[in-house]
Parts: sequence; structure tokens; C-alpha cells
Amino acid sequence: MTDYHHKLSHLAAEDIETLYQRYLAGEPIAALLVEYAIDVPASGLIRAFPPVPCADLDCPWCERPLYTRRRGKSQPARSVNEAFCLTCEHRYYVPAYNRLQRYCICAPCSQERDHARHDQQARLREQILAHWAMGAESMVPYATLGIGSKLTLMAIIEARGSAWSDRIEPVEPGHCALLLSPSETMDTALFESARLQALLLVDPHSPLEAFVPNPAVPRLERVRWISNITLDSRQRATLTEVYRHLHRDLARGPRPEWHRELTQLIRSLAAEEVYGQIERRCAEHGLSFRTRERHQAVAESLLEHLPVCHIWDLANTALRGVLQFAEHCNVNSMHVVGTLPGKLNHLGRRAIGERWAPCGSRQTAGSLRSVYSRLLHGLLLGNPDGGLECPLNLYAQALPCTSRAASSAQLPCMQGDTA
Repeated sequence: MTDYHHKLSHLAAEDIETLYQRYLAGEPIAALLVEYAIDVPASGLIRAFPPVPCADLDCPWCERPLYTRRRGKSQPARSVNEAFCLTCEHRYYVPAYNRLQRYCICAPCSQERDHARHDQQARLREQILAHWAMGAESMVPYATLGIGSKLTLMAIIEARGSAWSDRIEPVEPGHCALLLSPSETMDTALFESARLQALLLVDPHSPLEAFVPNPAVPRLERVRWISNITLDSRQRATLTEVYRHLHRDLARGPRPEWHRELTQLIRSLAAEEVYGQIERRCAEHGLSFRTRERHQAVAESLLEHLPVCHIWDLANTALRGVLQFAEHCNVNSMHVVGTLPGKLNHLGRRAIGERWAPCGSRQTAGSLRSVYSRLLHGLLLGNPDGGLECPLNLYAQALPCTSRAASSAQLPCMQGDTA
């Protein structure tokens, strides 16, 4: 606010109102300035008029009427959207449908909003603690875990666990440098599997934004998790204790009774390796990836005959082909990605029929391995190639199995040709 209104101090209140009405009526400003002996620029006359009190607005802190500036003769009435206190710094902004709502930033108003926000957060935290109470879910004995659950739990602890806080960090990418699994879809599936088996519980002290707007239905990708495993049936074990037991069991190698489950885990992981690689390569070229089902179906079909590293190489070739097609034909990215599964399937069938030699070993050596893959093929199975360079049936044949499992738990790819 300027101090131009002091330029009118020599005029009575009635004269100021008369001057203002003549100003609104459109009389020449220069003539008015001479007549009333006002020493301001013509453009500053409107700012020289004193503000007018609001009949229905009072300052909540000073308990005095708020004031508004006078509108110029070319301004509509709705242009006056702010009222202010002459004693303190309080401001009131008139709400309207066609402008953003503003809020006063004076010290009392800011403090009141802080108190209101803290009270709301306290009420929300009480609701969260009541709904996600730790005692409501029974603990899972470690002895009841299968090999799939052990692999899932150990991978999550290694990739997202914190020994300092004894918590599992959120699923969202960027919270940890380690890759939990080959794809973000598999990351979410692993956490969902652990949640459904009650291996992990939602930490009720997770950030509040994970529970907005409904505390009972949190955003699972933003919450922290607590291990729900017990070693002695009396209390929950810490992440470090659970991790030591898992490492000890997996380091002993596969057991015959795990044959069927391990063959399925090997196969599903290989499909995610292919899908995750295609997803990352598309992201490098700025392509939106929305055709998971088609890519996954092609990957599962080709994995019956080809190793993962060979399909990686074919996927890179297919991607180069569709990018060249997009450049020459000037098509959008969605159309480009839509042609990729067909191109990959065509190359894969040619590689199988013509028995192309795989050439993806160099890429395999430099690839960033996920924690889940390292645990399955490295710690548990001891495969030096990480499960990438051989057909899936060879990994299945190397598993120990009972005579009953050997006749019923073979991978589908064992019945076909290998490249």
C-alpha cells in the first residue's frame, strides 16, 4: 500500500467522496488535480484515495473492520478481491470461481493453520494406529515358510531392508540403488505376495501421505513394512535375525522337495528378465510401454526354446527395427511399441527354425542383476551364468528331485527342441 492518500489530507471527507464520484464519472483527471490542488501524477490519483471499510468483514486478531482499496474507473467491481487490516498484516482474499484461492500469511494465521494441520495429522495417526495395530495379526512361524516365500522375503530384506530402523522401505523406485527384481511389476507382486501371506505388515508409523485419503486403504507402494516372522513363537524376529536364517537355508542349496516350485520360479523369473529388459530399453528411447501382456506371452513362448540372453539380443534387434520404421514412416510411439511383440516373435521363430547361435553373452556379463535373480541362481542354485545363458530345461534337470517329482515336475520347454 502506498502513502499517496496523505496527498489528500487537506481535503475533508465529504470532498474526498465527491472527488471520487467525479473521478468515476469520467471527468478529466488533470482538471480535477488542479481544482483540488492535489500534487500527484494523474495515474496515481486512484491510489491516493483512502481505503473504505468493509461492512461485514472484521480482523479476527484486532477485532477491527477490514478495508479495501477503491477500484479504478475502468475496473469492474469484482476486481477488488482483497481486504486488509490497517493495524496488523492480516489479509482476507475474496474467494471466486475464476481465481485461485489465496490464504493470509500473517503470523497469527500461519500459526493457526499449523495448529489445525497438526491436529488433523494427530487424528489421522490415531485412526491409522487403531486400524493397523500390530497385535491384530498373528505371527508367522519361520518353520512354515516354503522356498518361494523364503526367496521373496530374503530378496525384499536385502534390497529394501534397513537394519538401523528394522523396517522395509517403500516399493517406490529411487529408495534404494539395488534392483529387487527384473521389473517394477514383479517388485509390486513380491510385496503383494508377502502381504497376503502376512510375512510383512504395514508399519502404522509410515508417512501420513501413504494413508490419505482413506487410512484403511493405504497406498501400499508408499508405506514401510515390518517383518511378521517369529523364530521362537513368542516375539517377532528382527530383520537381521530373519535374514541370517534365510541365508543359512538358501546357502545349503536346493532340496528335492522343492523341485516343482523351483522349476516354476525359474520359468517366471526368466519371463520377467526378458520383459524387464525390453521395458528398460524402451524407456531409454522414450517409448511408453503399455503392452505387457503381449510381450510376456511372446517371451514365455520363446523361452521354451531359447535362453534369456539370446532373447535379449533378439529384442534389441527388434527394437532397432521398429525405431527405424518409426523414423522413416513418422508414426507415434504407441504404434511403435505395438509392433514390437510381433517383430520379436518373428525374429524368435527364425532363430529357432534356423538355429541361430546366441550372441548375448557380452551383454550378460555387464547386465545389472536383480537381488531376486542373484539369490535364486547364485546363492541357492549356484548357476555361474545367473540363469541367462542356457535353455530353461537344463536348469530344471540340474535340480535335485525325488523319482516322483522327476516324472511330473518338468518344464514345458523340456519337451521341445533347444537352440
